[in-house]
Amino acid sequence: MPDESAFREMIRQYNEQLFAMRPPAAQAAEPGTKPSAPFCPGEAASLRMPGRYMQGCGALSGLGRAVGMSGEVFCLTGSAQAAEAAVQSLQEAGLHPVRGRFGGECTPAEVERIQAQLRASGCGLLAGIGGGKLLDTAKAAAAAAHVPVIMVPTAASAAAACSSFALLHTEDGRLKQRLPLPSGPLLVLADTAVIAAAPPRLLAAGMGNALAVWSGAQEKTEAAPLTAKLLAQSCGETVLRYGRRAMLAAERGACTRALEAVVEACLFQSAAALENGGHFPAHAILCGLAALPETRTLYSGEKAAFAALVQLLLANAPDAALEEAVRFCLAAGLPVTLGGLGLAQAGREQLEEAARQADAASEMLCGRSLPPGAVLPAILEADALGEAALKRRR
Repeated sequence: MPDESAFREMIRQYNEQLFAMRPPAAQAAEPGTKPSAPFCPGEAASLRMPGRYMQGCGALSGLGRAVGMSGEVFCLTGSAQAAEAAVQSLQEAGLHPVRGRFGGECTPAEVERIQAQLRASGCGLLAGIGGGKLLDTAKAAAAAAHVPVIMVPTAASAAAACSSFALLHTEDGRLKQRLPLPSGPLLVLADTAVIAAAPPRLLAAGMGNALAVWSGAQEKTEAAPLTAKLLAQSCGETVLRYGRRAMLAAERGACTRALEAVVEACLFQSAAALENGGHFPAHAILCGLAALPETRTLYSGEKAAFAALVQLLLANAPDAALEEAVRFCLAAGLPVTLGGLGLAQAGREQLEEAARQADAASEMLCGRSLPPGAVLPAILEADALGEAALKRRR
């Protein structure tokens, strides 16, 4: 392995090459600006993925070997147990971890704080070890410091580990900006033993997010590469087929083939589809719902599940697809009604505000509005379908 000076020189050269290839949209990204749509007809199609994706039961023990470098690495951590295992693996491979602690929300101020700690540490590599907001913070801070980043997700609740953008929020949790980054992570390592040990509710949230991606693929549009469409379709079909078995495995902390398939769908397939296909409608609706204070106790993926039902209605999806999605959500404990979101007493004005926020989020996420006047009726229709399904279940 190279010594520390050689390691730093290698990182310096990597950064020069990386940022020389930054797309113009990423170079010009400033707070408040809108990114262009990921793909437009008539333009050259490109697919953005992490440099390497690794997944398996016990994979964390091989993190240091997978990095394949020496020197100091800044470790931004959340979960104590997973962090200790990651630090040990890095140390065994000759790396020298420097610890940093996540503040809890991915805000511009938190990104700046972590970036300052990273620069002060002198580390040439950042490892994010935790959940979705921590991983987004790590990616944004590493990009600002011109340092490559590796991702170690400790739950499958979000697709942040594999994407090359970060979602920045306000201090109270509202979406503020979709920040494009120059590239995806250098490495993503998902240990399914760690993910199986997380609360099953987190896995359910990840499946809700995957359904939201899948719901976007139901739109009859050509404005996406075929690979992205297939990934979006696959991640939803995988969750619908194996999700119930994966939940049973997670409840027992067991690594099974069903769990492995669902984790890959939640972490890799959904991120690759979102990144390259622009399947954002349900995620824009999620942002609208998240703007209401009553929903703040729910995970993002739980709100995404209901948003997926709304998007299926907006896309005029077949009844069979709607019914399958509702049945799955009920089995996984995901909300299918406004009451399940904490909005049982929400008035029309609140729901109209959620629809307005959803439209603003759609402009931010993919540069286009949602169908005018259609979001609120679709929210109400999804609520009615969910209520009917609950009555039949009783």
